[in-house]
Amino acid sequence: MAKIDLERLETLQKKMVDAGLSALICRLPENVVYLTEYWPHHGFSFVVFPQSGKARLYIPEVELEYTDPDWADVTCFGWGLLKDGDLYQNYTRCLLLPIKSLVWQERKSLSSRALKSLRRPIVRPNRSSGKTLA
Repeated sequence: MAKIDLERLETLQKKMVDAGLSALICRLPENVVYLTEYWPHHGFSFVVFPQSGKARLYIPEVELEYTDPDWADVTCFGWGLLKDGDLYQNYTRCLLLPIKSLVWQERKSLSSRALKSLRRPIVRPNRSSGKTLA
């Protein structure tokens, strides 16, 4: 398998920070390859690339042997076998997992920032003496 291109991934993550993006969710094969060095065989794979840390690659379980766990953490979903049920329900469920996680993390971050702002002392001038009160 190909050596991890840390410079490429770190450069992209820095640009994501600058742009205020928590993560990228990519489904186009060329984007999946760029982030994971894995070429989707059946067109149902997607990758969640966070602002920091390792990418998470979602793939049909029949494609597992083609992935490189050094590039991305891999999550498989059922596809193509009778036991797997409806492909599109599995795909939708997998696609919603990272979206729900990102929304939860964003809410947690917002709550944390809101609490920090409440802990700051309110500073207002004392009109009678001109001094600042904390």
